[in-house]
Amino acid sequence: MAWLLFTCVYLTYLGHTVTLEYKRVCYYTNWAQYRNGIAKFEPKNVDPFLCTHLVYAFGKLENSATTNFEWNDEQRYGEINDLKKINTNLKTLLALGGWTAGSKPYSDMAATFATRKYFINSTIEWLRKYDFDGLDMDWEYPANRGGRQEDFQNFPTLLRELLEAFEEEARQSHRNRLLLTAAVGVGRAVADTAYNVPEMSKYLDFISLMTYDLRGGWEKTTGFNAPLYKSSVDTVDEYNVAFAVEYWLKKGTPKEKLVLGLATYGRSFTLQDPTIRGVGAPASGPGSMGSYVQEAGFLPYFDICERQINKRGITYRDEMAKTPYLVDGSFWVGFDDRLSIYTKVTELVIKKQLGGAMLWALDFDDFRNICGYGAYPIGNLINATLAAAEMGVSVSPPPTKIPAATLPPVTGHYTPNPNPNPNTNPIGGGSEGDTFCSQHPDGMYQHSVDCSKYIRCVGEEMFEQDCPPSLVFDAVNSRCDWDYNVKCTILIQGTKSNVIYSTTDISSINNSTKSPMNTSYHIASCPSLFIIYCFIFSFFCL
Repeated sequence: MAWLLFTCVYLTYLGHTVTLEYKRVCYYTNWAQYRNGIAKFEPKNVDPFLCTHLVYAFGKLENSATTNFEWNDEQRYGEINDLKKINTNLKTLLALGGWTAGSKPYSDMAATFATRKYFINSTIEWLRKYDFDGLDMDWEYPANRGGRQEDFQNFPTLLRELLEAFEEEARQSHRNRLLLTAAVGVGRAVADTAYNVPEMSKYLDFISLMTYDLRGGWEKTTGFNAPLYKSSVDTVDEYNVAFAVEYWLKKGTPKEKLVLGLATYGRSFTLQDPTIRGVGAPASGPGSMGSYVQEAGFLPYFDICERQINKRGITYRDEMAKTPYLVDGSFWVGFDDRLSIYTKVTELVIKKQLGGAMLWALDFDDFRNICGYGAYPIGNLINATLAAAEMGVSVSPPPTKIPAATLPPVTGHYTPNPNPNPNTNPIGGGSEGDTFCSQHPDGMYQHSVDCSKYIRCVGEEMFEQDCPPSLVFDAVNSRCDWDYNVKCTILIQGTKSNVIYSTTDISSINNSTKSPMNTSYHIASCPSLFIIYCFIFSFFCL
């Protein structure tokens, strides 16, 4: 009976601690190869473990058929899909559309059954030929920008027929079904006229919100590219990321299918008067081109953080919008840094239990570690924050301290004791490890020889668990965190009978306001699951 009771308790624990498996969707752009110097970006620069879904942007729609856009796309397809040999869990998709493609070609294709069928057949053939795992529809936008009013219904019809064809092809080929996703505009006017949200949601595996480009150099006052909340000068609560998420949820998108778009670039302005420099300041146009991307009014993150470490300009933060901006003379740029990205991920993706986060785009992140935060500082922060949430723990916000321009990057690293006492057994597999949790209450305990691990006691059973990559265990706050926030010392060990652990009462986690995921440690908070598991696995538990 004891083992039956433990089975019930542990299965209840597992059922209650299972969190969402968040998607990390990253876009690779096929025109970044034409940039010069350190801004040049090719498939070899992609970290294959940074994302769960890697989207190749863009293919081309030509005469209602899918084809390549760049002259060397077919070579690049192979290089991108070869990354799946390194990370076998990686999924790749081909994106069709984008801003420059416009709407009319897609509107024409979706207008009739015959043209839709022709497109669907050509797309399946193209995706299978080049080993993609799915299609990402980036039609910008149905019923807008040259499209027809009927697109509002034709687009979900196209998606339904695509899904049906993907399912049939999978049955016949005995292969995994091709994925079907979409990237969508978030402005209220576009959302209302372009997208039949409840109908679309039936057929899509996930929907990526393009929650950026909300303000830019085309306007007459400075504003943020992607503020989390409305800024200190906004009179309407609409042009911000939180509004877009809520609006799409209210329109009928299942939360688990909604993926939050995050930008690795900023939008810049030229101030009319350099002495008037706040949010909402008068602007005469877009900011000047940066050092790496030849587009006025646009700066990749690595260009912005390079200015910061070289002390070019002053960085401010709008506390209402939770978003920074940098001012250098008459130059003004609003952008996302690691702290603002972290806040979006925790406040929206994790707390609202969305499907994940999307990164536009890989080539704008600091992939070469120009700024000293490590390669892909934005992408890796997203990855680590979501990985921690999946494990039911949280991480504290990253610091806003700017690295010194003259110093090489420094990364914290904790090394386990290379010569642990062979007579100790702190993590199970022997008498001390087997009895530790029988002598301590349920909770999380610091690992005695490895700061990146921790011990979890459940029902007198011990489970050794790893923190997500780049994180270490914080025994004070009972969570995995960035190494620079944690004072972790390899614990001194004596004899087999006095292995030292640092203990944390797990009940304190329930009162934490830092992450709602932490309540998942409490078996008692889910009695219904306890009853269900007990009924399934034993008739004797109740």
